[in-house]
Amino acid sequence: MTGSPATQARVLALAGGKGGVGTTLLAANLAIHLARQGREVILLDLAPSGASAHVQIGLPRPKHHLGELLPESPPTAGDKSRPRRKDSASALARLCVATGVPNLKFIAGVPDDPASPPQDDTFGAHILGLAPRLPCEMVIVDLGSGQSRGVRMSCRAATTLLMVTTPEPQSLRGLLRLHATALHGVMEEALSSVDTTELTAIFSSLGLRGVLETIHDRPRLYQRLLEALERRRYGLILNQVRTQSEVEAATRIGAVLSMVQAVVVDPVVSLEYDLSAVQATGEGKVLSQSYPNAPVVRGLERLITAFGPAGAQPRKPRGDNRYAPVSTWHHYRILALDPRSSPREVQRHYQWIRAPFQAGGEAEAVATRTHLDTVLARVEAAYRTLLFLENRREYDQELVREGILERSSLRSLAQDARDEADARTGHTDQGQRDQPAGKDAVPAAAGKPASPPGRKKSNAGGTAGRGQEEAAIAPEEDLPSSADRHYNGSTLGRLRRRRRMHLDRIAEITKIRIPQIECMEADDYANLPVPVFLRGFLRAYATCLDLDPRKVVTDYMEGYDAWHRMRP
Repeated sequence: MTGSPATQARVLALAGGKGGVGTTLLAANLAIHLARQGREVILLDLAPSGASAHVQIGLPRPKHHLGELLPESPPTAGDKSRPRRKDSASALARLCVATGVPNLKFIAGVPDDPASPPQDDTFGAHILGLAPRLPCEMVIVDLGSGQSRGVRMSCRAATTLLMVTTPEPQSLRGLLRLHATALHGVMEEALSSVDTTELTAIFSSLGLRGVLETIHDRPRLYQRLLEALERRRYGLILNQVRTQSEVEAATRIGAVLSMVQAVVVDPVVSLEYDLSAVQATGEGKVLSQSYPNAPVVRGLERLITAFGPAGAQPRKPRGDNRYAPVSTWHHYRILALDPRSSPREVQRHYQWIRAPFQAGGEAEAVATRTHLDTVLARVEAAYRTLLFLENRREYDQELVREGILERSSLRSLAQDARDEADARTGHTDQGQRDQPAGKDAVPAAAGKPASPPGRKKSNAGGTAGRGQEEAAIAPEEDLPSSADRHYNGSTLGRLRRRRRMHLDRIAEITKIRIPQIECMEADDYANLPVPVFLRGFLRAYATCLDLDPRKVVTDYMEGYDAWHRMRP
């Protein structure tokens, strides 16, 4: 191995906000992949407890480990001095042991047994500081998972942090809290010359973006914090994904980090659920050797591409003014949309972006409810403007006049006309035309299923034909104001068509079958489910149309109850 101080090793650290997300497995197999590509790699096990990376690469526990670099005794209570560490990079390098994989060496973590010397919480951060001087090309570090102080301190010190999570809400919240701790450490380090007590309170309420807005009029502090942020790079691995809806968790996390923490996560890699990974872990086998064609292995190859020679170093600021206050963002940026996006894509992104900011959403792990309501209001305003073509055209013209976007970057009139024609005819192939390609693309909605035999027909709700139903867009004056509106099936159907939402889109979002939606809009009470299920359908339908669910349920059930009382 031929590293030198002049050419420092690249250090990539992996951490998870909760145990069991697969951090160790991914770190070990990532190191193996890089080594097989001919790079000189060291896998460094810095998990503060239960160090087990040696199992993932098929090694018995090495005789030498990081415990040899620990001081002989921990600091005593009240003693601010720290015992002297064996802190040379050469001492760390001597702990390297060969593995069965060419170009890969391994440094074992501190054993989790009573005979091991106790380690303080800063030990992992201290070793990370030595890692760039190891004699190799890349160092892959397993920082472990959880909310222990040792893991949090190590994440603060990492300049390239790859965050690992599964789609479960607890894992996502834990990851956001862990990352917030890392960002708080960056802030404290950059602003060490000032009292950060007030800024810490702002950070807890508004996130790092709130801190940036607070110190924007203090150029020296602001610039120091920006420089510290630009020296860091954050990526995300969404592990053990089973469904397309779980893939959307990455979009939710990205929206929180961007709007609250002023951080762009790049790269983002989704790894589908893979039984091979579970089997390899249980059998103590190397995943990439035992199951070379497994989906997880292919996902790691995508990750390696993102951290190739041109992408391994922290990237310079892009020209997107990422640190500007969210209040200055245009609507396309808020919804993470290309200005050429179709109405279908506007609806889809809106569902993704607003989810973490709602009550009970993941963003509550890093900001107060008051601030999140402010962000959510901007998301709602962006959606209302971009969903309807007339409003969107006016808004686009305003962006062009102000020089924010070029006319060529926006949707053409021909695309708008095509969408309007689709809305009139009920065709949904526009969603397929505009659907982005790739394995993570959301599939187009299925066509309308046939009506069940013997079902009662009604012309009130528009079941006479799909094209006629979608063409019957009610004039604005035919709809009473929201304050005077009584929600029966006819009103709900007219509001849906006014919003240009097709039946299959409602069914996709609410998981209600299209025949049931048609019965609701036709006030076809005889073919509707029992009240307990009907109320749930109505709440989901109202939420999809941004109506008041309580009023919709109350008004509609009045008609249903009246019909039920009149039954023989």
